[in-house]
Amino acid sequence: MFLLYLKSFYHYSFHQLCADGGYVLSVPIVTLTTDFGDTDVFVGVMKGVILSICPQARLVDLSHQITPQDIHAAAWLLQSAMDYFPCTTIHLVVVDPGVGTKRKPIVIRTPRGFFVGPDNGLFFPMWKSEIARWTGRDDLKIVEISNQQYCLNNISQTFHGRDIFAPVAAHLANGVSLDEFGPVLENLQSLTTPEPCLDEPNNLMGHIMHIDRFGNCISNVHIEHLNRLGGADRFSVFLRNIEIGPIHKTYADVPVGAVCAIMNSSGYLELSVRQGDLQALLSVDRFAPISVVKKQNLNVAKPADQR
Repeated sequence: MFLLYLKSFYHYSFHQLCADGGYVLSVPIVTLTTDFGDTDVFVGVMKGVILSICPQARLVDLSHQITPQDIHAAAWLLQSAMDYFPCTTIHLVVVDPGVGTKRKPIVIRTPRGFFVGPDNGLFFPMWKSEIARWTGRDDLKIVEISNQQYCLNNISQTFHGRDIFAPVAAHLANGVSLDEFGPVLENLQSLTTPEPCLDEPNNLMGHIMHIDRFGNCISNVHIEHLNRLGGADRFSVFLRNIEIGPIHKTYADVPVGAVCAIMNSSGYLELSVRQGDLQALLSVDRFAPISVVKKQNLNVAKPADQR
């Protein structure tokens, strides 16, 4: 009992220095992101496994409403959320159309946390970004989960979220070293995603990467891209061959029902309808092309799908 008390005290009192220089309390926080929805018991069962191994874990649901098997959506949502958590957070992501195949189960360590899930590409955009952000650090590591000591006894072919990923996340929360789970890997399964690019000297081409529940269409064009070209107020936005207009500061800058472009809370260019649904209005699909055009170039600029 005394040892259990010491173990609990360790989790709630030990402070760790984060990569950005700040200190956070090392309470074990585990986030969960899946495509399981909330109709079945899958998410609840995973939480039960985690709490059976690490009762003191704090569990945070990021989303369980990802479209089934949508690896791109999982990758985007993970990157959108991870920077708002302490650097010791364990991010458990299960969107796993290849469950039961030869795709590897993995754990990743970066200066922004731990990541547990399948090596099917969903972690690749995050890993690519972290490598660029923290070049040269020794706490960037990928490990294959091969030590079944840290998995459930009977591993099914269809529910690795319960049998592998949840228990591994829980053991990580209990302080098990990354090296205990298996061998180091050099590379991840890649995932092809479009990147913003300059088309003409001052015209930026991008794509819609995520459509939220309001029908807002979020692109991969970040405020930093626009700042390098003189600032967001210098541009007008096209979706396919439709002019959305200049980039506003808030939805309220346009009348109710009007389309608008804004920089959203994560710094990405978002196309919306004030108090409406742009996706439904314009039948927007993910990866739809957008053009961000300097206003003085409007007479000569062509929208992305006309090139």
